[in-house]
Amino acid sequence: MVSVMRLLISFFCAYAVAFWYGAKLIREGTLDVQNLFVVFFSVMGAMGLDQVAPAFGSFASAQSAAPRMFEIIDRESKIGPLSSEGENPASCSGHIEFRSVSFN
Repeated sequence: MVSVMRLLISFFCAYAVAFWYGAKLIREGTLDVQNLFVVFFSVMGAMGLDQVAPAFGSFASAQSAAPRMFEIIDRESKIGPLSSEGENPASCSGHIEFRSVSFN
């Protein structure tokens, strides 16, 4: 918990220094307010991308699984959903019990 607080404090200090330096450059006339905010929010957006990086492995796994999923979706069913053949009970009732089921 302490390391997270140190990280947050360092972010806020970095933001404070950035705003202070930006204000200094605006006073000197070398930077205008619009460009200050463009740079500032670009840096904040780049820091957000850092939080997305761990998900890239999941994206790669999903991309490799996609062809198999589309193959399953596109295959023709062995049971014709619109066929009138086979048993068609008027009603169905009962209880379903799952045993030794696990999810990974």
